[in-house]
Amino acid sequence: MNPHIPFSIAVACHRVIGSDGSLTGYAGGLWRKKWLLAHEPPYKKQALFL
Repeated sequence: MNPHIPFSIAVACHRVIGSDGSLTGYAGGLWRKKWLLAHEPPYKKQALFL
């Protein structure tokens, strides 16, 4: 952990998408990534910094 940054930000890797909004590589396969995204609860966008 970087001593200058007192916290970490973790993002589930199946939630990472391409800059154009497309699905990108996932070790479990794109079909599984699509399934995981379709079966999570609705995501409420929140501000990182208030």
